[in-house]
Amino acid sequence: MGGPARVSCIWGKCLEEKGYKVELLSDYHEQNSISYKFKQNHILKKTQKLNIINLSLSLFKILKSKNEEILVFNKGNYIIPLLICKIFLPEFNKNKLVYYVHGGTKNFKTYYGNFKSRIMEIIFQKVVCLYDNFDKNQNFYPTKSFMRKITDIILTNNYNSLKEKIVFIPNPINFTIDSIKFSNRNKTILSVGRLDKIKRFDLLISAFNEIKNDIVGWNLEIAGGGPEELKLNNLVDELKLHSRVKLLGEITNIHEVYQRASIFSLASIFEGMPMVILEAFEHGLPVVGFKNDGTDFLVKHGYNGLKSDIYDIENFKLNLKILVNETDKRMLFSDNSKLTATSFHTDQLIKNWDEILKSN
Repeated sequence: MGGPARVSCIWGKCLEEKGYKVELLSDYHEQNSISYKFKQNHILKKTQKLNIINLSLSLFKILKSKNEEILVFNKGNYIIPLLICKIFLPEFNKNKLVYYVHGGTKNFKTYYGNFKSRIMEIIFQKVVCLYDNFDKNQNFYPTKSFMRKITDIILTNNYNSLKEKIVFIPNPINFTIDSIKFSNRNKTILSVGRLDKIKRFDLLISAFNEIKNDIVGWNLEIAGGGPEELKLNNLVDELKLHSRVKLLGEITNIHEVYQRASIFSLASIFEGMPMVILEAFEHGLPVVGFKNDGTDFLVKHGYNGLKSDIYDIENFKLNLKILVNETDKRMLFSDNSKLTATSFHTDQLIKNWDEILKSN
């Protein structure tokens, strides 16, 4: 479980511990609970398609019973249906609505567009973002639909007025590692995540292959499952890397994998705010990655890791070799990673949610 679902469950558990009653609302009914045993409700049946009509009708049935509650939403698909509920359900307006952006403020340019951003300003009392990067250069831009292109031309961006509602709460770390035993570390570069195209594990494997003779004795491990697994296994076969690159699949106790590694690397071209980097920090791992939005926010170049411009493979390979070959720098970055992690512990951040939920 990753992304918004995982983060929502972490915060839900923290809020339950503070005395809030938490209910998890998901698109579809899940056979296996993805939460910490929350009461779960679902919007659609598996036989239904995810579209604005089905979403609006299903949300209408669920939300008409909600009154003076706090409702937190984190998917752009819900924005227009929620406006419909606001118009046709008078009692619904007694609820407090919060929107949770799984990324930075730049999402109001790249994902939501001018039309949805205006609706967000109308229906949500607060908007939670992970960090502020509205004015930074864009390094990933999703394809716009025809309707999105039209509305972006007709409507101006309303970020300057919307930002009055924005509160910044980064993704959390919900565990602590009391001590790090460097004697248990192997000469391992670790990467963790869902094996899909946007994570670019193929780039990482290829980069490792090109520097393998410069980092003799070091191996690469990749933990996670997903649609790219067969393709990546074939790449390992093609490059004859079986003895040096291991695809571990989905791991039950991921902490053991982190604890035996010495370097963490992520080759994603896009990340909202990667939980795997936060986990790596808590385990005292320095990070090598590309300057996608989320990684760029977390990794401080020359402090807790090294960053390369997206698709600058030569610099990416150089950074890996630097941390492999310069032990003192790797150890220093490791200490700094552990220090960085303290700012993201749930007990440090939950007070921000508490203030949002208790405010008028």
